[in-house]
Amino acid sequence: MPRPTGENQAQGGRGADSRLPTIEEVLSDCAASFWLKNALRAALARDPVDATHDSEILARLLERRCRQILDEGLANITDNEKL
Repeated sequence: MPRPTGENQAQGGRGADSRLPTIEEVLSDCAASFWLKNALRAALARDPVDATHDSEILARLLERRCRQILDEGLANITDNEKL
């Protein structure tokens, strides 16, 4: 995805948000996943407060799942090294 430019930052981005591409950039980016584009299009059709809340829950659930999988993999590596 393209890196944000000064123009993107001037559109109201602050802090970490200023490093994010715009919605239009993501939707037009051939490197962005089909899943991300579909999720973004679906979210744009919803109430923005509800979509934001749901996406935050989804992100936290996926982050926890990722951490669990990585922790299990690390535990398996550590166990194998003890053999």
